[in-house]
Amino acid sequence: MGAYGSDHADRNELVPIAMAKVEQARGLRYKPDDVWVVGDAPNDLACARAAGVRCLLVATGRPTFDELEALHPDAIRHDLSDVDDIYGLLAP
Repeated sequence: MGAYGSDHADRNELVPIAMAKVEQARGLRYKPDDVWVVGDAPNDLACARAAGVRCLLVATGRPTFDELEALHPDAIRHDLSDVDDIYGLLAP
């Protein structure tokens, strides 16, 4: 479950919106340590930091792996092709 640009114009509002969607749909309330933003841009990391949650950056967009790594995300991958690795990282 997530939140997207169609949910709010301010990217920093998306994590709280996504968390509210999960609570409404499933009755679950997660702690910030259990929430990840997955993205491919510096703005995705900024969104995660604004909400106090973790961020996995994936170098599938315009910024290079090295550029994203320099931002010090909680985790970084070249892509999402190793499903077991990604699941192990994100699963609570």
